[in-house]
Formats: sequence, C-alpha cells, structure tokens
Amino acid sequence: MRKGLLLLMLVLGFSVAKAQPTIVWDGTDESVKIGRQVSYLEDPNGSLTIEQVSADSLASRFTPSAKAILNAGFSKSVHWVRFSVDNRTQEPILLEVAQPYLPVADLYYREPSGKWHVQKSGYSVNLYKKKVKHFYQIFTLPDYPTPVYLRYVSYAHPIPLAIWNKQAFEVKSNKQIIAYGMYFGVLLFVIINNLFLFFSLRRFIYLQYVLVVFFYILDVACVMEGFILYLYPEIDLLYWYLLIPNASTVATFWFAIRFLEVREYAPRLYRFTLALLAYCIAYTVWAIYLPLMVVVPLNQANSLFFMGLVLFLGIKMGRRGNRTGYYYAFSVTMLVLTIFVEMVYIQTGSPPYLFDLTHVSVGILLEVLFLAYILSLRFEWEREENEKAKADAQQQLLEKTRENEKILLVQNETLEQEVAERTQAIEHKSEQLQQSLDHLKTTQAQLVQNEKLASLGELTAGIAHEIQNPLNFVNNYSDVNLELLEELTEEMDKENLAEVRLLLNDLTDNEQKINHHGHRAGAIVRGMLDHARTVPGDKTSTNLNALADEFLRLAYQSARAKSSDFNCQLHTDFDPGLGKINIVGSEIGRVLLNLYGNALYSLVQRQLTSGPDYSPALWVSTSHDEGRNSSIRIRDNGTGMSEEVKAKIFQPFFTTKPTGEGTGLGLSLSYDIITKGHSGTIEAESIEGEGTTFVIVLPTS
Repeated sequence: MRKGLLLLMLVLGFSVAKAQPTIVWDGTDESVKIGRQVSYLEDPNGSLTIEQVSADSLASRFTPSAKAILNAGFSKSVHWVRFSVDNRTQEPILLEVAQPYLPVADLYYREPSGKWHVQKSGYSVNLYKKKVKHFYQIFTLPDYPTPVYLRYVSYAHPIPLAIWNKQAFEVKSNKQIIAYGMYFGVLLFVIINNLFLFFSLRRFIYLQYVLVVFFYILDVACVMEGFILYLYPEIDLLYWYLLIPNASTVATFWFAIRFLEVREYAPRLYRFTLALLAYCIAYTVWAIYLPLMVVVPLNQANSLFFMGLVLFLGIKMGRRGNRTGYYYAFSVTMLVLTIFVEMVYIQTGSPPYLFDLTHVSVGILLEVLFLAYILSLRFEWEREENEKAKADAQQQLLEKTRENEKILLVQNETLEQEVAERTQAIEHKSEQLQQSLDHLKTTQAQLVQNEKLASLGELTAGIAHEIQNPLNFVNNYSDVNLELLEELTEEMDKENLAEVRLLLNDLTDNEQKINHHGHRAGAIVRGMLDHARTVPGDKTSTNLNALADEFLRLAYQSARAKSSDFNCQLHTDFDPGLGKINIVGSEIGRVLLNLYGNALYSLVQRQLTSGPDYSPALWVSTSHDEGRNSSIRIRDNGTGMSEEVKAKIFQPFFTTKPTGEGTGLGLSLSYDIITKGHSGTIEAESIEGEGTTFVIVLPTS
C-alpha cells in the first residue's frame, strides 16, 4: 500500500515537473540565477494554502517569469513562486532570496513520505533562529527532484533568486560581512574626522555633516542593505525602512542649504527652501500615520524631488559665485547615476553588485567621501579668500595712507599759519577764560553753600519746634521746684522731717528731669551746629538708629512748621542688633534730613490732590548683614517718580520742585556723601503715583 502511494506521488511530481522546466544543478558554477526559470502566482487575499497552490487546478494560473529579478510592485498581495530543481551532485545547495525586507518568506516541498516540508523565514523571524543565519532569506533545497514553492509578501522590492553551493555561499557570506564592516568603518572614519574639524574650527557645518553621514549609515544598514538584522535581529525592519529615508532627507536637505550658503547667495530662494524644509519635517511625522501603500510611493517621490532640488541648488549657487555649488551638484549627480544603474539592475540583473553592496550604497559611499574631501578643502579656500581680501585691504589702506600723507603735508602748512595767527588770539582769550572759570567756581561754591543753608533752614525750622518740648519741661519743673522749696521751708520750720524727706525726693526727681531735658536741648543745639559745619568732621563711632530717629523727628517738625495742618504716620523699625558704626554723623544727618524732607514734601503734594481716604505715612527701618554692611530704608506713599525722573535725580541741579523751592543739589550732595565720603551706595525704587523707597547701604567698619 505504501509503495503504491509513493509511486503515485512520484508520478504526480513527474507530471508537474514536465509542466515546469527543471533547473539542473551540476555543480559547475558556485551559483546560478534562476529569475527567468521560475513561474509566479499572485494571491490578492492571501487565502491560498500550499495544497491549493500545488493542485493541478491552479497550475495554469502560474505565469512564467520573463525577468532576471522578480518585482511585484506596490502590493499587499501574497506571491507564490514555483520551480523544480534537480541536484545531480552530492553537495547540499541553498536557495538565496537576496532581499532582507520580506516580512514573510516560506519554502515548501514534498518529502518522499508525502508530507510537506516547510521552512519559515522573513524578517519577522529572529535571524538567529533561522536554519541558515543570514539577513537574506536562505533555504536549504531538497537533494531529489521535486517542485519547490516559495510563498512571500513584498512591498515594492526586487526579489533576486539564486541557487548556491552551500560551501560557496558561506564563503560569500563571510566576504559580505567583511565588506559591510569595511564600509561601516570608512563612514565611521568620516564621522570622527568631521567631529575633529568641528571641535577644532568651531564650524557648525561639520557637525551637520556628521548628522548626514549618520543617517546615511542608517540608510544603508536599514534600507539599502538590511544588515542591521545582525545587530538587532527582532527589529521591525519595515517601520525603519519607511521612517529613516524621510529623516535622512531632512538632514541632507538642511545640510545642503547651509553648505551651499543659499541664504547669502539667494536670499529670496532661501525663504522658499526653508518652507520646503518645514514641509519635509512635517511629512516625516505625518508619514508614520499614513497607510503603507501610500507611504511607499510618496517616500520615493519625495526623495527624487529633493534630490533634484539639491542638484538645482548646487548649479544655481555655482552660477552665483559659490564654487562649492558645482562640486555639490557633481556629488549628487554621482548618486543619481548609481540609482539609475540600480534600476537597470532590477530589470536586467546587470551590472552585478560590487562586493555584494547595492549600487546605491556604493553611490552613497562615493558621495560621502567626495563631500568630506570638499569640506576639508573648503576651509583652505576660505582661508585663501580671507588672506587675499586682507592683502587687498592692506594695499588699499597703503594707497589711502599715501594719499592722506600728501593731503596732510598741504594741510600742515595751512594749519601752521592758522596756529600762529590764532595763538595770539588764544593768549588774549585765555585770560578771559581764566576769569570766567574763577567766576564759575565761585558761583558753584555759592550754590553748594546755598543748598547747605537751605538744609540748615530745614533743620532750624524743625529745631524750633523740637526744642520747645524740653524747654517747656525745664520751665515747668523749675516753677514746680520753687513751690516745693517754699513748702520745704515751712516744713523745716515745723520740724516735720517726714514731709521734708518727701519734698526733697520730689525736688530730686524734678531736678533729674530738668537735667535730662536740658541735655536733650543741648544735643539738639549740638546737632544743629554739626550740621552747619562747612568742613566735614572725622568719622566717629555713631549710633545709626539714634541718628535716624533724631533727624526723622526734626524733619517732621520742620514739615509741620511749613504746613500746620499736615499730619502723617511715622513708622520706625530699628534693628536692635545694629550697634555703632564709623561715620561722619553730621554728613549722614544731612543726607537723612534731605531724604526725609523730600519724602515729606511728596506726602504733602499727594495729600493736596487725593481724597479723604488717603493716609500719608513714612516708614524708616535699619538692618545689618552679619557686621559687614548696615542699611537704612526710607519709604513713603507719596507721589512717586517716573522712570525718566528717577534716572536723573542724582544729577546736579536737577529738581522737580517749582522754581525757588529747590536748587537740585540736595540728592547730588547726598550721593557724593554716601558713595565718595563713606564708600557706600544709595539707590531709589519708585512707582509713579504710589510712592518711593530710598535704600542707603554703609560699610560697618
């Protein structure tokens, strides 16, 4: 029974073999291309099984191939290839499907037992789990005559088919890996060389070229050749096949714009190229979401368009004086020619690949090396042009200098005559100028003195009110003491010792108060005298808190003397840890009096224009930072200043007060006292209509 079945299968196999020419392998050559010796069948729905395909009913639907290399075009269909092979040697043979971008590739043939033998391949199968570990689809063929069926899915890729002697294929595979390694090594050297140029010359164009070469490496590894599967055997090759060419186009087009200097040689065209670059970037993202059958032809159309555009830009920039344009156009032309050769190879199988590298990969290598050479020369060209321009400029400068020398000789003679004539006039005028200068200095000194007298007047008005309080206390307690002395005399006559002691205690307390207020009045007088000095005194250890409080009271009393109906809230926050610092007390007092006076004037002016809800207030605080500096902050909620006014407040003679009310020297003198006399700083912060803050910072030592 088994012999009968085997005989029937052999008869059926023989009948099919008669319909399909048998490929005879006699071992004469290492490999044989079989593209024209096979027949193929398209399965649009992918529903046919091997039993259906191998049945006699479908034999007539197989079409003999007329091309050396199969190409199914843009299609999602499943394709079947049928052929018969007769191995007349004892050596094992392999079927090479030289295409890594097949997601599915399965080989079928019947074993002598009648069972179908299946070998699965395609990039969806891990490379290291294949029977023959190669990034192409490699199958072992039977050693007896039988029909062989190849089932595959391809997206617009050529499918070269060849039968190889297994040992010869292994040698060829090793050579192919070496070729890829050398190819990658050359491109890696170009990257390292341009990185060195970038860090040495600091030219961004070299870093851009590194990016271009990097994408070329990905292009070759993932698109042109597919040997990336050796490194990442489970990579989704089709995804990267669609993405990388678009990203590579963006990098290459951007580099071309910079390399050809389109912005300098064609500004209007430059804006157009930027728009195209933006489209290219947008398309790269957009293409991820498009259907496969749309993306494949669009990618090819985009690549050809931008390649043609770069070729046009190279020629255009060359005609406009950029000699690198022609070189770039030549490099693109080389790549276009290799693409044309690749198209011829797909149709005819000739010319053969060099070192098993596709013609386009060779073209990319040539373009990379040529552009790397041009980039290295470009720096030399720029240096030569700069040296030439420098020499021309020096020559023009020399000629201009000689002309100027001639002109100067003539002018010198004329000037010597004019100088002699004017010297006499200048000598006469110098006496007049000296007199004017002396008069100006006298006037300036008078203005400064007037400003000091004005501030002294401010102080005097405050003192007149401030000194009234201690004087009133002294007078009142003196009257009380006279009455107590009369009572004391009466009690002594009565010898009432207890009452005498009480009266003596009251007298003692009153005398202490008289003494205190007397010293208070004396301190106010001394402050006035110090302020009235024309020559600054020496720095002494001074209590800055007491000084700030003292002059605040005097300034407030002065403001009230001018406007009796004026009142404002005084807020003080003195740092108890401030201690004493070395300053000229009279000078700092003059500064504080000036700043207080300006703040109170601002409050009065705002009160005149504000409603009843406005409450004038003045804040004074002191602080220190670990003994290095001490600061005084004076803030008011008055009229404030504009930025334009604030920029001028420390300039001499600048004032915003009406004529006759200010000389414009107060803040200028204050600035000099703080910055020059005490090595400190004074700054103003103001918001117009809201108020002003002055900050004084003085060194502690």
